[in-house]
Amino acid sequence: MDSAPIVLGIIVVVLLVGAALFWWRSKSTPRAANVETLTVSEKPSPVTEDTPNPNALTAPMPLPLSQVSPGVMAALDIEQGSDAFVNGVNVGRHVEIRDERVTIGRSPKQASIQLYNVDQVSSVSRLHCTLEFHKSLRCFMITDEGSSSGTKVAGKTIAPHKAHSLKDGDIIELGIMEQEGAVLRFRTTYDAPTDRLSIEPLFEPKDTIRKNMAVGRGTSPLNQDVFISYSRRDRSVMRIVRDALTSAGFTVWSDESLEPGSPSWKNDVQQAIEGAGCVVAILSPDAKDSEWVSEELNYARIHKRRVFTVLVRGDESNAVPFGLTGVQWVDMRMDYDEGMKELMQQSALAQITAVVREYLGK
Repeated sequence: MDSAPIVLGIIVVVLLVGAALFWWRSKSTPRAANVETLTVSEKPSPVTEDTPNPNALTAPMPLPLSQVSPGVMAALDIEQGSDAFVNGVNVGRHVEIRDERVTIGRSPKQASIQLYNVDQVSSVSRLHCTLEFHKSLRCFMITDEGSSSGTKVAGKTIAPHKAHSLKDGDIIELGIMEQEGAVLRFRTTYDAPTDRLSIEPLFEPKDTIRKNMAVGRGTSPLNQDVFISYSRRDRSVMRIVRDALTSAGFTVWSDESLEPGSPSWKNDVQQAIEGAGCVVAILSPDAKDSEWVSEELNYARIHKRRVFTVLVRGDESNAVPFGLTGVQWVDMRMDYDEGMKELMQQSALAQITAVVREYLGK
């Protein structure tokens, strides 16, 4: 078979491929030159001292807090103290504030940012302070809610129940450091004016029973002889004590007819304690675990009201709250033999009536 046509065909194919490659390279080379020319023409011209250079590199600026975390108005960094809990979840030592108003304290029922546990011994109060954004001043304000151990901002103690302005970087001290307090660094993009501001509250504070701490006995008229503090689970025993005191000629106040936890209830409890000659506390494990009984007894101590105790269930280890250990109580527990119950009850009621009568001078 003659191979000449095959060889000729191969040569033709090679020539065609070579011609195509030459044509492609001739077309692509000018295009690359044009690209290079265009790139160079977009480079900035030399900049003189009198000519601003918009493309000059500058040192990176710190991003605003709102850009770091969208929707965040402020943040708290815990420098000393326990981790923070929000809605029962441990969020660590950095808390982002997205709401215009947050509260800080040990009680998860009263504080949106919880520091320490409500059962821990800490100088941070159950409801210690409030952070609130002031729309007119365009800054955050901090208010001490009548805490038992005080609040400091930038090293200075702030007056309770007054709002004080906060600046970015402020150090907030809650309580006493040696007694499980807390040190927080406040960060925000809403910086306060140069001068520190302090304003009166626009409404009567009702978030806590602790207020008007400096008020002592005799500064307000007495409305009743006895205020009874108790757990709702001890209501039946409370009625027995109340009726015995009433029969002895004392005026007695209890919150049985009120709705616990409501703003009006808190206000009525405050006024009743302030207007009472003394307090009778019904002690039991439930009363010890009751947040409201604890608040009532603390408020009574703040106002220097004498507290008399009646033990109805449990013992000193599980029924007597902190601050009342070592205090003698009237024993009205009902776990005696059946034949002794009534006798022991009458003896206990006679004792509590006698000590209240002696104290009030009636």
